[in-house]
Amino acid sequence: MPLTLRIKLFFSFGMISAVLIGLVIYAYAGVGQIYKNGTELDNMWLSGVESAHKIETLGYEYRTNEYRFMIYKNNYADKGAFEKFEKDMNSIVIEAEKIIKERRDSAVLPEDVNKWEQVKIQWENYIKASRKVLDNTKQDNFTEDINLLLADKSIQAYDNLRNATDDLVNYNREKVNKASENRQDDCKSLKDVLLIYITVSLGVIILMTLYTCSVLSGPITGLEEVSRAVADGDLTIRAEIESNDKLGQLAEAFNSMIKRLRILMLQISESSQHLSALSKDLTSSSLKSSSVMEKIELTSENVALSTDKQLSSVKEVFESISQVSAGLNQISVSSHNVTKLARASADASNKGMVTVNAVAEQMKEIDSTISNTAVVIKNLNKKSNEICKIIDIISDITDQTNLLSLNAAIEAAHTGECSKGFCVVAEEIKKLSKQCKVSASQIRSLILSIREETQNAVTAISEGTVKVAEGLEKSRQVSHVFEEIQKSVQNVDIQILEVFSATKQITAESNNIVKTIDVVKRTAEHINSSCQENSVATHEQSKALEKISSKAQLLLKCVEELNALISQFKTR
Repeated sequence: MPLTLRIKLFFSFGMISAVLIGLVIYAYAGVGQIYKNGTELDNMWLSGVESAHKIETLGYEYRTNEYRFMIYKNNYADKGAFEKFEKDMNSIVIEAEKIIKERRDSAVLPEDVNKWEQVKIQWENYIKASRKVLDNTKQDNFTEDINLLLADKSIQAYDNLRNATDDLVNYNREKVNKASENRQDDCKSLKDVLLIYITVSLGVIILMTLYTCSVLSGPITGLEEVSRAVADGDLTIRAEIESNDKLGQLAEAFNSMIKRLRILMLQISESSQHLSALSKDLTSSSLKSSSVMEKIELTSENVALSTDKQLSSVKEVFESISQVSAGLNQISVSSHNVTKLARASADASNKGMVTVNAVAEQMKEIDSTISNTAVVIKNLNKKSNEICKIIDIISDITDQTNLLSLNAAIEAAHTGECSKGFCVVAEEIKKLSKQCKVSASQIRSLILSIREETQNAVTAISEGTVKVAEGLEKSRQVSHVFEEIQKSVQNVDIQILEVFSATKQITAESNNIVKTIDVVKRTAEHINSSCQENSVATHEQSKALEKISSKAQLLLKCVEELNALISQFKTR
């Protein structure tokens, strides 16, 4: 089974993609291994070297403090210095033991574990030996020879510790160098393999590219040659491509298109010949029709002129009737408005009549009230006269009381010392009588002023009674006038209703006339419009026939040009 173009392209690009993916995977794996070795180098061996150096440094610091402790043995009274030395040395021991424990627990290789175990043992031996020296120095119980002996043991233990740490440092450095060499070897190996892989990949890509170009270039070149031949007008050529893939199908479709074009050009050639004959016949027919349409156009113009004159006459009649109808409508509206005004006047006269009657009733009530007020004021005047008489009597009584008090005072004066109290009473009675007289005089003056005011009120009420009587008479006259107005308004309302009814009938008849004239006008306008449209249509048809004649000539020319173009194609 032959391969299709899609499978060939997929195979080529699949091979290229597989090579590139393999290259990327191998490079990624190699870089991962290098990264792993570098991480092992950093985390395990370099940190081991650093920790070993740290233990060695801490041992040196501890040894230094030990020497200081021994130097100050003759000045033991300075307890602060000894306590400081002990504190620093204890801190060093704690830190060193912590580092040794962490490194020993994190060690993976047995050899690494043994190395750190030896460091731990030597550190503990050194600390024990040093403790004995320090304790002996504190107690100062032993001889100088014993101290020297203990010091030599401490020095030997310290040297053993340094040897153990040096051995550990050398061991870790060997591991560092070995890991670095392994990483360099991995990088070199990865570089060599990548170079080989890239070279092979480029070779595969070049081969697949050449294969793809060979698969595509041959058929495409053949199609290009056929396309150029078709562009030059040769429709008898065929694309000869023996392939079952998409390019073969494209060649078959291209051959089918050329065949269809050849058949189409043959049909166009035959149709152009028929079209040439038809265009000649159309040109002659359009010339004849054009002369006929010119005659019809002249007749239509004459008819249109006649209908224009009739339409203008109908419009004048319609405008006159419309004006008459508008005047009648205005009269109807005015009559209706006058009716409304007459009814409003009747309502107003009724309201005025009611108001006048109400005013007359109120005037009667005012007259009655004024009469009652006059009676009350007259009674008040009588009462004030009686009060004046009573006040005169009170004044006489006060005069007599005054005389009596004077006589009593005189009689009391004759009686001597026994009647002093009576004299005082008489004097007080005299004062009271004077006060009563003064008060009576004041009341009399007030009563006189009240009498004067009441007299004025009586006069004013009398005048008001006269005015009220005159007002009642005027209200009766106004009521009579309103009655006359009401009768006149009712008569006017009846006459206006009659005028409105007659105007309404005339308006209805005039509206019917206007509608009839409007129908006549519309009919005339429609006839005139039809005539004008007929004239315009005739004119347009005449122009259209002229255009058809020119287009027919142009079509004949185009057919000749089309025949010339068709002759350029090779169809047989």
